[in-house]
Amino acid sequence: MYGSVTEKMASVLLLLFPAMLMTVPDGGSTILVLLIIVSSIGLLLSKNSIPLSKNEKHLLVIISAYILIYIFNVWLFNSSISELDNTSRFLLLLPIFFYLRKSTLNHKYFYYGILLGALSCISIASYEIFYLGMHRSHSVQKVVSFGGLSIILAMMCFSIGIFSTTLHTKILFYSGTVLAIWASILSGSRGTWLAILPCLILWIYLNPKKWSVKARGAIAIVSCLIIIVSYNLPVVKPRVDRAINEFNLYYTDNAIHTSLGYRLEAWHASTITIIDNPLFGIGEGNFNNAMQQLSDQGLVNPDFPNKINHVHNGYISALLHQGVPGLLSLLLLFLIPLIVFSKALNLESNERRIIPAIGISLIVSTMTFSLSDVYFLQHQYTIFFAAFLYVLYAFMNTHSTDNLKKT
Repeated sequence: MYGSVTEKMASVLLLLFPAMLMTVPDGGSTILVLLIIVSSIGLLLSKNSIPLSKNEKHLLVIISAYILIYIFNVWLFNSSISELDNTSRFLLLLPIFFYLRKSTLNHKYFYYGILLGALSCISIASYEIFYLGMHRSHSVQKVVSFGGLSIILAMMCFSIGIFSTTLHTKILFYSGTVLAIWASILSGSRGTWLAILPCLILWIYLNPKKWSVKARGAIAIVSCLIIIVSYNLPVVKPRVDRAINEFNLYYTDNAIHTSLGYRLEAWHASTITIIDNPLFGIGEGNFNNAMQQLSDQGLVNPDFPNKINHVHNGYISALLHQGVPGLLSLLLLFLIPLIVFSKALNLESNERRIIPAIGISLIVSTMTFSLSDVYFLQHQYTIFFAAFLYVLYAFMNTHSTDNLKKT
Protein backbone atom coordinates (compact mmCIF):
# COMPACT_ATOMS: atom_id res chain seq x y z
CA MET A 1 0.00 0.00 0.00
CA TYR A 2 2.75 2.46 0.98
CA GLY A 3 4.64 1.68 -2.21
CA SER A 4 1.56 2.61 -4.20
CA VAL A 5 1.24 5.91 -2.31
CA THR A 6 4.86 6.88 -2.94
CA GLU A 7 4.50 6.08 -6.65
CA LYS A 8 1.40 8.25 -6.91
CA MET A 9 3.18 11.10 -5.16
CA ALA A 10 6.23 10.67 -7.40
CA SER A 11 3.96 10.73 -10.48
CA VAL A 12 2.38 14.02 -9.43
CA LEU A 13 5.76 15.58 -8.66
CA LEU A 14 7.14 14.54 -12.07
CA LEU A 15 4.04 16.04 -13.67
CA LEU A 16 4.55 19.37 -11.90
CA PHE A 17 8.35 19.67 -12.06
CA PRO A 18 8.86 21.37 -15.48
CA ALA A 19 6.03 23.87 -15.01
CA MET A 20 7.07 24.75 -11.47
CA LEU A 21 10.69 25.16 -12.58
CA MET A 22 9.69 27.58 -15.32
CA THR A 23 7.12 29.73 -13.50
CA VAL A 24 7.54 29.65 -9.69
CA PRO A 25 10.55 31.03 -7.76
CA ASP A 26 12.51 28.00 -6.52
CA GLY A 27 9.57 25.89 -7.68
CA GLY A 28 11.74 23.32 -9.44
CA SER A 29 14.05 22.95 -6.43
CA THR A 30 11.08 22.53 -4.09
CA ILE A 31 9.58 19.79 -6.26
CA LEU A 32 12.92 17.97 -6.42
CA VAL A 33 13.38 18.16 -2.64
CA LEU A 34 9.93 16.60 -2.21
CA LEU A 35 10.77 13.98 -4.85
CA ILE A 36 14.00 13.12 -3.03
CA ILE A 37 12.05 12.66 0.21
CA VAL A 38 9.42 10.49 -1.51
CA SER A 39 12.13 8.49 -3.27
CA SER A 40 14.04 7.93 -0.03
CA ILE A 41 10.88 6.68 1.70
CA GLY A 42 10.09 4.48 -1.28
CA LEU A 43 13.57 2.97 -1.18
CA LEU A 44 13.25 2.21 2.54
CA LEU A 45 9.90 0.50 1.97
CA SER A 46 10.96 -1.36 -1.15
CA LYS A 47 11.92 -4.99 -0.82
CA ASN A 48 12.90 -5.42 -4.47
CA SER A 49 16.53 -5.91 -5.37
CA ILE A 50 17.16 -5.12 -9.03
CA PRO A 51 20.77 -5.45 -10.22
CA LEU A 52 22.22 -2.45 -12.00
CA SER A 53 22.44 -2.82 -15.76
CA LYS A 54 25.70 -2.20 -17.62
CA ASN A 55 24.41 1.18 -18.86
CA GLU A 56 23.41 2.21 -15.35
CA LYS A 57 26.85 1.28 -14.01
CA HIS A 58 28.48 3.35 -16.75
CA LEU A 59 26.26 6.31 -15.84
CA LEU A 60 27.24 6.12 -12.17
CA VAL A 61 30.92 5.87 -13.11
CA ILE A 62 30.87 8.99 -15.32
CA ILE A 63 28.83 10.93 -12.75
CA SER A 64 31.31 9.93 -10.04
CA ALA A 65 34.27 10.92 -12.23
CA TYR A 66 32.65 14.27 -13.00
CA ILE A 67 32.08 15.02 -9.31
CA LEU A 68 35.49 13.76 -8.14
CA ILE A 69 37.35 15.85 -10.72
CA TYR A 70 35.49 18.93 -9.44
CA ILE A 71 36.37 18.05 -5.83
CA PHE A 72 40.02 17.42 -6.71
CA ASN A 73 40.20 20.73 -8.56
CA VAL A 74 38.73 22.67 -5.64
CA TRP A 75 41.21 20.99 -3.28
CA LEU A 76 44.19 21.50 -5.60
CA PHE A 77 43.63 25.22 -6.03
CA ASN A 78 42.18 25.84 -2.56
CA SER A 79 39.01 27.22 -4.12
CA SER A 80 35.85 28.05 -2.21
CA ILE A 81 33.69 25.07 -1.31
CA SER A 82 30.77 26.97 -2.85
CA GLU A 83 32.23 26.09 -6.27
CA LEU A 84 30.82 22.60 -5.69
CA ASP A 85 27.28 23.89 -5.23
CA ASN A 86 25.90 23.07 -8.69
CA THR A 87 27.96 19.91 -9.15
CA SER A 88 26.64 18.51 -5.86
CA ARG A 89 23.15 18.36 -7.42
CA PHE A 90 24.24 15.30 -9.38
CA LEU A 91 24.91 13.55 -6.07
CA LEU A 92 21.91 14.87 -4.16
CA LEU A 93 19.42 13.76 -6.82
CA LEU A 94 20.64 10.13 -6.96
CA PRO A 95 17.85 8.79 -4.67
CA ILE A 96 15.38 9.73 -7.44
CA PHE A 97 17.24 7.50 -9.88
CA PHE A 98 17.50 4.54 -7.50
CA TYR A 99 13.81 4.76 -6.59
CA LEU A 100 12.33 5.26 -10.05
CA ARG A 101 14.30 2.34 -11.53
CA LYS A 102 12.35 0.12 -9.11
CA SER A 103 8.99 1.79 -9.70
CA THR A 104 6.07 0.81 -11.91
CA LEU A 105 4.56 4.26 -12.33
CA ASN A 106 3.07 5.18 -15.68
CA HIS A 107 5.37 7.29 -17.84
CA LYS A 108 2.46 9.38 -19.12
CA TYR A 109 2.76 11.65 -16.06
CA PHE A 110 6.33 12.40 -17.08
CA TYR A 111 5.30 13.04 -20.70
CA TYR A 112 2.43 15.33 -19.83
CA GLY A 113 4.65 17.12 -17.33
CA ILE A 114 6.86 18.06 -20.28
CA LEU A 115 3.83 19.31 -22.20
CA LEU A 116 2.62 21.26 -19.15
CA GLY A 117 6.07 22.81 -18.87
CA ALA A 118 5.98 23.87 -22.53
CA LEU A 119 2.54 25.44 -22.10
CA SER A 120 3.72 27.22 -18.96
CA CYS A 121 6.60 28.73 -20.93
CA ILE A 122 4.40 30.26 -23.62
CA SER A 123 1.82 31.41 -21.06
CA ILE A 124 4.30 33.35 -18.93
CA ALA A 125 6.20 34.64 -21.97
CA SER A 126 3.01 35.94 -23.62
CA TYR A 127 1.95 37.60 -20.36
CA GLU A 128 5.29 39.35 -19.93
CA ILE A 129 5.64 40.51 -23.53
CA PHE A 130 2.07 41.36 -24.56
CA TYR A 131 0.59 42.43 -21.22
CA LEU A 132 3.48 43.76 -19.14
CA GLY A 133 5.29 45.12 -22.20
CA MET A 134 8.65 43.62 -21.27
CA HIS A 135 11.35 43.65 -23.94
CA ARG A 136 12.43 40.03 -23.31
CA SER A 137 10.58 37.36 -21.34
CA HIS A 138 12.36 35.36 -18.66
CA SER A 139 9.76 34.41 -16.02
CA VAL A 140 11.53 33.63 -12.70
CA GLN A 141 14.85 32.81 -14.36
CA LYS A 142 17.65 34.45 -16.25
CA VAL A 143 16.78 35.23 -19.86
CA VAL A 144 19.20 32.67 -21.28
CA SER A 145 18.02 29.91 -18.93
CA PHE A 146 14.38 30.55 -19.77
CA GLY A 147 15.05 30.53 -23.51
CA GLY A 148 17.21 27.43 -23.31
CA LEU A 149 14.86 25.35 -21.19
CA SER A 150 11.96 26.37 -23.44
CA ILE A 151 13.86 24.96 -26.42
CA ILE A 152 14.65 21.72 -24.59
CA LEU A 153 10.99 21.26 -23.65
CA ALA A 154 10.05 21.98 -27.27
CA MET A 155 12.43 19.32 -28.59
CA MET A 156 11.13 16.85 -25.99
CA CYS A 157 7.54 17.51 -27.05
CA PHE A 158 8.61 16.89 -30.64
CA SER A 159 10.21 13.58 -29.62
CA ILE A 160 7.04 12.44 -27.88
CA GLY A 161 4.91 13.52 -30.83
CA ILE A 162 6.94 11.43 -33.27
CA PHE A 163 6.31 8.18 -31.42
CA SER A 164 2.77 8.81 -30.18
CA THR A 165 0.32 6.41 -31.77
CA THR A 166 -2.85 8.49 -31.69
CA LEU A 167 -3.67 11.64 -33.64
CA HIS A 168 -4.81 13.72 -30.67
CA THR A 169 -1.59 13.11 -28.72
CA LYS A 170 0.49 13.98 -31.79
CA ILE A 171 -1.45 17.24 -32.16
CA LEU A 172 -1.00 18.03 -28.46
CA PHE A 173 2.75 17.47 -28.38
CA TYR A 174 3.49 19.03 -31.76
CA SER A 175 1.53 22.07 -30.58
CA GLY A 176 3.65 22.08 -27.43
CA THR A 177 6.74 22.07 -29.66
CA VAL A 178 5.67 25.15 -31.60
CA LEU A 179 4.49 27.05 -28.52
CA ALA A 180 7.66 26.37 -26.51
CA ILE A 181 9.83 27.48 -29.44
CA TRP A 182 7.78 30.66 -29.64
CA ALA A 183 8.36 31.20 -25.90
CA SER A 184 12.11 30.94 -26.50
CA ILE A 185 11.85 33.41 -29.38
CA LEU A 186 10.07 35.86 -27.07
CA SER A 187 12.99 35.52 -24.64
CA GLY A 188 15.36 36.78 -27.34
CA SER A 189 17.99 34.20 -26.30
CA ARG A 190 19.55 33.77 -29.73
CA GLY A 191 22.24 31.33 -28.53
CA THR A 192 19.58 28.81 -27.51
CA TRP A 193 17.87 28.84 -30.91
CA LEU A 194 20.87 27.06 -32.40
CA ALA A 195 19.81 23.80 -30.71
CA ILE A 196 16.84 23.39 -33.04
CA LEU A 197 18.98 22.75 -36.12
CA PRO A 198 21.24 19.95 -34.74
CA CYS A 199 18.20 18.25 -33.20
CA LEU A 200 16.40 18.22 -36.56
CA ILE A 201 19.53 17.05 -38.37
CA LEU A 202 19.97 14.24 -35.84
CA TRP A 203 16.36 13.10 -36.22
CA ILE A 204 16.74 12.99 -39.98
CA TYR A 205 19.97 11.01 -39.60
CA LEU A 206 18.58 8.56 -37.03
CA ASN A 207 15.54 8.02 -39.24
CA PRO A 208 13.29 6.99 -36.31
CA LYS A 209 10.26 6.15 -38.46
CA LYS A 210 12.28 4.44 -41.19
CA TRP A 211 11.66 7.36 -43.50
CA SER A 212 12.64 6.92 -47.13
CA VAL A 213 15.38 9.02 -48.68
CA LYS A 214 12.70 11.17 -50.36
CA ALA A 215 10.86 11.65 -47.07
CA ARG A 216 14.05 12.67 -45.29
CA GLY A 217 14.88 15.06 -48.11
CA ALA A 218 11.41 16.59 -47.91
CA ILE A 219 11.71 17.02 -44.15
CA ALA A 220 15.11 18.67 -44.60
CA ILE A 221 13.68 21.11 -47.15
CA VAL A 222 10.68 21.94 -44.98
CA SER A 223 13.00 22.46 -41.99
CA CYS A 224 15.15 24.87 -44.01
CA LEU A 225 12.06 26.79 -45.11
CA ILE A 226 10.86 27.04 -41.49
CA ILE A 227 14.28 28.37 -40.44
CA ILE A 228 14.26 30.94 -43.27
CA VAL A 229 10.75 32.10 -42.35
CA SER A 230 11.68 32.22 -38.65
CA TYR A 231 14.75 34.33 -39.44
CA ASN A 232 12.54 36.97 -41.03
CA LEU A 233 10.30 37.30 -37.99
CA PRO A 234 10.51 40.81 -36.43
CA VAL A 235 11.51 39.26 -33.10
CA VAL A 236 14.32 37.16 -34.58
CA LYS A 237 15.90 39.07 -37.48
CA PRO A 238 17.26 42.05 -35.49
CA ARG A 239 18.86 39.72 -32.92
CA VAL A 240 20.52 37.54 -35.57
CA ASP A 241 21.66 40.51 -37.67
CA ARG A 242 23.10 42.16 -34.59
CA ALA A 243 25.10 39.01 -33.78
CA ILE A 244 26.50 38.87 -37.33
CA ASN A 245 27.42 42.55 -37.19
CA GLU A 246 29.11 42.17 -33.78
CA PHE A 247 31.07 39.19 -35.09
CA ASN A 248 32.31 41.16 -38.09
CA LEU A 249 33.21 44.19 -35.97
CA TYR A 250 35.31 42.06 -33.63
CA TYR A 251 37.43 40.59 -36.41
CA THR A 252 37.67 43.71 -38.59
CA ASP A 253 37.93 46.52 -36.03
CA ASN A 254 38.84 44.58 -32.86
CA ALA A 255 35.63 45.93 -31.32
CA ILE A 256 34.97 44.06 -28.08
CA HIS A 257 32.39 46.42 -26.58
CA THR A 258 29.42 44.33 -27.68
CA SER A 259 27.71 41.26 -26.25
CA LEU A 260 29.33 38.92 -28.77
CA GLY A 261 32.58 40.87 -28.76
CA TYR A 262 33.12 40.23 -25.05
CA ARG A 263 32.49 36.52 -25.57
CA LEU A 264 34.91 36.27 -28.47
CA GLU A 265 37.54 38.10 -26.43
CA ALA A 266 36.87 35.69 -23.56
CA TRP A 267 37.49 32.73 -25.88
CA HIS A 268 40.69 34.35 -27.13
CA ALA A 269 41.92 35.12 -23.61
CA SER A 270 41.00 31.65 -22.36
CA THR A 271 42.94 30.03 -25.19
CA ILE A 272 46.07 31.90 -24.12
CA THR A 273 45.60 30.79 -20.53
CA ILE A 274 44.85 27.16 -21.45
CA ILE A 275 48.12 26.91 -23.39
CA ASP A 276 49.99 27.84 -20.20
CA ASN A 277 47.88 25.57 -17.96
CA PRO A 278 46.84 22.54 -20.03
CA LEU A 279 46.91 19.73 -17.46
CA PHE A 280 44.83 20.91 -14.48
CA GLY A 281 43.71 24.35 -15.63
CA ILE A 282 43.60 27.41 -13.40
CA GLY A 283 41.09 26.16 -10.83
CA GLU A 284 37.47 27.06 -10.16
CA GLY A 285 36.77 30.66 -9.22
CA ASN A 286 40.01 32.03 -10.70
CA PHE A 287 38.68 33.28 -14.02
CA ASN A 288 38.62 36.98 -13.21
CA ASN A 289 42.14 36.95 -11.74
CA ALA A 290 43.49 35.14 -14.80
CA MET A 291 41.83 37.60 -17.16
CA GLN A 292 43.15 40.57 -15.18
CA GLN A 293 46.69 39.20 -15.44
CA LEU A 294 46.36 38.99 -19.22
CA SER A 295 45.09 42.57 -19.27
CA ASP A 296 48.05 43.75 -17.16
CA GLN A 297 50.37 42.04 -19.65
CA GLY A 298 48.67 43.81 -22.55
CA LEU A 299 47.46 40.57 -24.11
CA VAL A 300 43.75 41.47 -24.01
CA ASN A 301 41.73 44.67 -24.11
CA PRO A 302 42.07 46.46 -20.72
CA ASP A 303 38.29 46.96 -20.49
CA PHE A 304 37.59 43.27 -20.89
CA PRO A 305 38.15 41.85 -17.34
CA ASN A 306 35.48 44.13 -15.85
CA LYS A 307 32.79 43.19 -18.38
CA ILE A 308 32.49 39.41 -18.18
CA ASN A 309 32.51 36.81 -15.40
CA HIS A 310 32.91 33.56 -17.32
CA VAL A 311 34.02 32.30 -20.71
CA HIS A 312 30.55 31.63 -22.20
CA ASN A 313 31.52 28.22 -23.57
CA GLY A 314 31.15 25.07 -21.53
CA TYR A 315 33.93 23.14 -23.25
CA ILE A 316 36.48 25.94 -23.10
CA SER A 317 35.47 26.60 -19.49
CA ALA A 318 36.05 22.96 -18.48
CA LEU A 319 39.48 22.96 -20.12
CA LEU A 320 40.34 26.36 -18.65
CA HIS A 321 39.35 25.59 -15.06
CA GLN A 322 39.95 21.85 -14.76
CA GLY A 323 42.30 21.05 -17.61
CA VAL A 324 42.14 17.93 -19.74
CA PRO A 325 40.43 15.79 -17.03
CA GLY A 326 37.62 18.34 -16.75
CA LEU A 327 36.99 18.46 -20.48
CA LEU A 328 37.06 14.67 -20.81
CA SER A 329 34.61 14.20 -17.92
CA LEU A 330 32.22 16.73 -19.47
CA LEU A 331 32.39 15.07 -22.88
CA LEU A 332 31.78 11.64 -21.35
CA LEU A 333 28.81 13.04 -19.42
CA PHE A 334 27.28 14.00 -22.77
CA LEU A 335 28.50 11.34 -25.18
CA ILE A 336 27.99 8.13 -23.17
CA PRO A 337 24.27 8.83 -22.50
CA LEU A 338 23.86 9.99 -26.12
CA ILE A 339 25.23 6.68 -27.37
CA VAL A 340 23.02 4.75 -24.94
CA PHE A 341 19.88 6.64 -25.98
CA SER A 342 20.69 6.32 -29.69
CA LYS A 343 21.16 2.55 -29.42
CA ALA A 344 17.97 2.18 -27.37
CA LEU A 345 16.06 4.12 -30.01
CA ASN A 346 16.86 1.41 -32.55
CA LEU A 347 16.29 -1.52 -30.19
CA GLU A 348 12.97 -0.46 -28.66
CA SER A 349 9.62 -0.52 -30.41
CA ASN A 350 6.45 1.57 -30.43
CA GLU A 351 6.03 4.02 -27.56
CA ARG A 352 8.96 2.52 -25.61
CA ARG A 353 11.12 4.58 -27.99
CA ILE A 354 9.81 7.82 -26.47
CA ILE A 355 12.18 7.65 -23.48
CA PRO A 356 15.44 7.39 -25.49
CA ALA A 357 14.06 9.97 -27.95
CA ILE A 358 13.58 12.46 -25.10
CA GLY A 359 17.08 11.62 -23.91
CA ILE A 360 18.59 12.40 -27.31
CA SER A 361 16.81 15.78 -27.33
CA LEU A 362 18.11 16.55 -23.83
CA ILE A 363 21.73 15.71 -24.65
CA VAL A 364 21.92 17.33 -28.10
CA SER A 365 20.27 20.53 -26.87
CA THR A 366 22.60 20.71 -23.86
CA MET A 367 25.70 20.11 -25.98
CA THR A 368 24.61 22.89 -28.34
CA PHE A 369 23.90 25.37 -25.53
CA SER A 370 27.35 24.63 -24.13
CA LEU A 371 28.88 26.21 -27.22
CA SER A 372 27.69 29.66 -26.15
CA ASP A 373 27.21 29.31 -22.39
CA VAL A 374 28.64 27.45 -19.40
CA TYR A 375 25.59 25.23 -19.01
CA PHE A 376 26.27 23.80 -15.56
CA LEU A 377 27.13 27.21 -14.16
CA GLN A 378 23.38 27.89 -14.14
CA HIS A 379 21.51 26.30 -11.22
CA GLN A 380 18.27 25.80 -13.17
CA TYR A 381 20.07 24.12 -16.05
CA THR A 382 21.96 21.80 -13.71
CA ILE A 383 18.97 20.49 -11.77
CA PHE A 384 16.93 20.12 -14.97
CA PHE A 385 19.65 18.12 -16.72
CA ALA A 386 20.53 15.93 -13.73
CA ALA A 387 16.90 15.21 -12.82
CA PHE A 388 15.88 14.37 -16.39
CA LEU A 389 18.98 12.26 -17.00
CA TYR A 390 18.25 10.16 -13.92
CA VAL A 391 14.55 9.82 -14.72
CA LEU A 392 15.26 8.76 -18.31
CA TYR A 393 17.88 6.18 -17.31
CA ALA A 394 15.56 4.82 -14.62
CA PHE A 395 12.60 4.56 -16.99
CA MET A 396 14.65 2.79 -19.65
CA ASN A 397 15.18 -0.06 -17.21
CA THR A 398 11.65 -0.38 -15.84
CA HIS A 399 8.69 -2.32 -17.15
CA SER A 400 6.15 0.36 -16.39
CA THR A 401 3.75 1.36 -19.12
CA ASP A 402 4.29 4.10 -21.68
CA ASN A 403 0.74 3.95 -22.94
CA LEU A 404 -0.52 7.35 -24.06
CA LYS A 405 -3.56 5.88 -25.82
CA LYS A 406 -5.49 5.56 -22.56
CA THR A 407 -5.39 9.31 -21.90
